[in-house]
Amino acid sequence: MAHYRLVGNVPPKRHTQRRDADGQLYAEELMGEEGFSSDSSLLYHQAVPSAITDSRPCGPAISRRARTTR
Repeated sequence: MAHYRLVGNVPPKRHTQRRDADGQLYAEELMGEEGFSSDSSLLYHQAVPSAITDSRPCGPAISRRARTTR
């Protein structure tokens, strides 16, 4: 049986659009212990949790494939 714990200001139904006082959409994140098959938490964030904040080139990719001798 599922158990729920509400902390903070959450929408009345899960997986619905939720907006703050300024009309900005909250980002929804499902965080689980073992993917979708175990207990999980539905989190709402003011900013996208997976947003990239920095990026730099790392150079050409190096193949590590084993070479065969003939």
